[in-house]
Amino acid sequence: MTETTERVCDTCGSANIWADAVAKWNGTDWELSCVMQHEECEDCGGSCNSVTREEFERLQELPQA
Repeated sequence: MTETTERVCDTCGSANIWADAVAKWNGTDWELSCVMQHEECEDCGGSCNSVTREEFERLQELPQA
């Protein structure tokens, strides 16, 4: 069984994120070949670096500069 990890925007914590990717047709279905580095958040409207939900919560606990 594969365990999934929720990834969220490192700025606002939204899971409404997307990344550019490349898919290859294998003759019957699309296979994900590569995920690019660029990620965007639909909620805060900007580039982001996705992190796990747990990482985001730890970041929120750090003192703000």
